[in-house]
Amino acid sequence: MEAPQTGKAQKVATVGLTVKRKDEPLNRRVTMGAVLGHLGTIYHMSNFDPPDYPNISSQEIASYLVNLYDKRLADRYYFNGPTAFEDELCDYLNTSHCFVTNSGHASILIALLAAEIQEGDEVITTPISWGQTLSPILNLGATPVFADIDPDTFQISFDNIVSKYTTKTKAVLVVNLYGSSPELLKIKSFCDDKGIILIEDSAQSMGCKYGSKFTGTIGHIGAYSFNSTKLLPVGGAGAVVTNDKNLFDKIIQYGSKSSHKKKALGNNSVCDGLDATFLCHPILQELGRIKLKELDEMNYHRAENMKFFRNEIKDIKGIHLQKINDDSSQSLYMFSFKNLLPIKIDKLSQLLKHYNLPIFRYNPIPLCEIDSGSRWSNKFTPVFCPNAKLLADNEMCITSYKWYTKGQDYLRRYSDILHKCYDILEKRL
Repeated sequence: MEAPQTGKAQKVATVGLTVKRKDEPLNRRVTMGAVLGHLGTIYHMSNFDPPDYPNISSQEIASYLVNLYDKRLADRYYFNGPTAFEDELCDYLNTSHCFVTNSGHASILIALLAAEIQEGDEVITTPISWGQTLSPILNLGATPVFADIDPDTFQISFDNIVSKYTTKTKAVLVVNLYGSSPELLKIKSFCDDKGIILIEDSAQSMGCKYGSKFTGTIGHIGAYSFNSTKLLPVGGAGAVVTNDKNLFDKIIQYGSKSSHKKKALGNNSVCDGLDATFLCHPILQELGRIKLKELDEMNYHRAENMKFFRNEIKDIKGIHLQKINDDSSQSLYMFSFKNLLPIKIDKLSQLLKHYNLPIFRYNPIPLCEIDSGSRWSNKFTPVFCPNAKLLADNEMCITSYKWYTKGQDYLRRYSDILHKCYDILEKRL
């Protein structure tokens, strides 16, 4: 990823480097025998300052509240078409059409509706993702068909997508996972050849590129989330983008609440108007305009810190680092690795969390193995995807919400913890 042309790289990279230690013993110890006993003499990390969600400054609050005072910001969508935020998203992503929604989940649902997914249709998707990738498919009465992931990149596999195609396939829903992406150009070419729609769930990859294009703009439709944990954090909302005017007309029909203008019934998924909870349209969209200006700089520092961290831990034999596709950038939504040691991942997680390494299991159960239960009439039969299962059983993720404000000293501490833990575990296995 190229450095943004802001001139602020040095300033941002040196913010918040100080990490406090506690000299006193830990107040509470987790029993893991000699392993914890040994490590406890090395680190007292109970005040390690784990990353948290991006903050909204008082200056930013003041800025969008001033704009909120101008009622035209709330009314513009009703009478004059796209909002300023939608216009700026189009300019940033170099796409023709954008529709801001009230959530990332709504964005995926609207994308599927625009693709005219109906009961009985099949949608090929990944088994490694959040549940909100799956539920919109089920809500429409369609059948999710799971294509296994690539064992090295953790992304949905192009070859497995091809193998899952049938005459019932109407769309492919890929997830640009962890701020990176699968082989999007090959997948797009395949979808074009078969006459099916490619939808990109880019909730985790806002501002990332595959080749020369942003993720979310390579497929026929892109869906984004602006939740507080995402790369463009505004506290909520989402967006649907496309370069296809016909698809966009359907997106508007299915997403807007202006039922008197509709040719087809859809959902009230638009993020507009004063009727939205806590005035969500003007507040979130104005904050989105502010955060959009910071996005490239934040992603640049996340990517640089990710490169540094990967280099620091690349020699740990018990870790398989996620491979990044050659044509894909990575902004580091989350840092993911696969444990190779014959140890239960919960034990490793317990050990690392004891030293306040902000680590967790992203997807301990692949979506393909979840029982859809009685909520949906279109129950699907759980299937086995061996690569997804192996990742789910052995994956650890490190949150990265503050990585763009932290320097190498901060990340080296993380690296030291991983090295010490794996050194001791390897000796005791």
